[in-house]
This record gives sequence, C-alpha cells and structure tokens, in this order.
Amino acid sequence: MKTRKYETVVIARPEFDQTQIKDLVARLKERVERNQGQVLEVVDWGVRKLAYPIRLRGEKFFYGYYFLLVYSGNFQGINEMEGYMKLIDDVVRFQTVRISDTVEKVELAEPVWREQNVPELKVREEGEGLETVEPSRQRKLSREEMYRPKVADKVVSAEAGAEKAAEGAAGTEVPAEAAPAVEAAPAEAVAAPAEAVAAPAEAVAAPAEAVTAPAEAVTAPAEAVAVPAAPVAPAADKQETEEGKNG
Repeated sequence: MKTRKYETVVIARPEFDQTQIKDLVARLKERVERNQGQVLEVVDWGVRKLAYPIRLRGEKFFYGYYFLLVYSGNFQGINEMEGYMKLIDDVVRFQTVRISDTVEKVELAEPVWREQNVPELKVREEGEGLETVEPSRQRKLSREEMYRPKVADKVVSAEAGAEKAAEGAAGTEVPAEAAPAVEAAPAEAVAAPAEAVAAPAEAVAAPAEAVTAPAEAVTAPAEAVAVPAAPVAPAADKQETEEGKNG
C-alpha cells in the first residue's frame, strides 16, 4: 500500500491543557505507526474561537483546542485514526488533507512539537467588517464561554416558557369580585326546580281521595242485602203457631 504525506487538523475539547493534548497525540500516533506510518510534526495552535458553534453529543461548543498533525501514512492508517476520533469525546472536529504523494524517510524518536499563534477573525466594534486578533495563550475562559451542555439550553428555554405562560395567565385572570356573582346566579336557577318538583306531590295526593270514594259505594249494597232478612221472621212465628195448634 502506497505511503503519502498528510495533514490532519484536529479540534479538541477547549478545557484541555497541553498535557491532555499530548496524551491525545500519543494515542493518534500509535494508530498511525501501527499501519507503517510516522508522525513528523505537531503544531499547537492553542484555544481558538470557532467560526460557528458546534453541537456534539449533547454539548454546544464555542471554542476548541486546535492542533495540526503532519505525518506519513496510508489509507488504512488514516481510516483507523479517523474512526478512533469519531468514537471518543475528546475530539470535536477533524479534517485530513493529502499534501504530497512522495515521502522522505526521516529518523525521529519523537515528532517535532512547536507552538504557533494563528490570528483570529473578529467583528469590528463598529460592526462593519472583520479584523484579525492575535490569540493569547494566557487568557482564562469560563466553562460557559467555551461550551454549554445542551441540557442547560433546554432548562433555560423551559424556564423562559414557564415565565411566558405565567404572564399570559396573569393577563387572562378573572377579577375576584366578579367571580362570586357568576357563581350565585346558577344557585337560584337550581333552587327553582325544587318548587316545581314539590307541585306533583299534591297532584299525587288527589287520587288518594278518589280511591276512598268507592269504599262507601261498596258498603251501600250491604244494607240493601240486609233488608230482605226482615220478612223471614214472620214465617218462623207462623210455623210455631201451627205447631201449637197441632199440640
């Protein structure tokens, strides 16, 4: 497999110091050399502001630690190194460029390490055009300035939404004095059917008198039946008279 010369720009996490960057370079160097490659030079650009925010694994980055790897290698070695950088959280972005098809063999115990300040572009204070600014390695940035977790963004947006909802609820709130008047009106409307329900009770009681009336009509035939019993008594007296005569 043919060996060529490559450059890979790596953007690591902005909170890393130079010791952590050297540890990351050692891991990348191991994967290059495993595939008959050789790391020739490491250029340390330090912490720089990103051209645009980058979201990665739930975090939003505004700064990154830049360094450049110059090395010789083949296609297999590049695939292994880039595949490793995709899996770890230490690397935010990277880009590989082939710079030469020929490589001169160089005997190096360790790759050359050098620091380089690359100017940054910044919007002018007047708001018109850009200007170059030399980054300082001594500047101290807070975590919120370098990157912000995505969870924090959600919490902030949720709080803002809650505040807007509270303001909207306050604008539509009904005055306390008007509320009892609205509730009192249905109470009178509910009481009215109670009188309407009591009225049928009198109508139900009326048939009770109508039912008792036939009871008197039923007792009247009893007197009519008792009337024929009076003429029977003389017959009994007549029979006793006849028996007396025979005696």
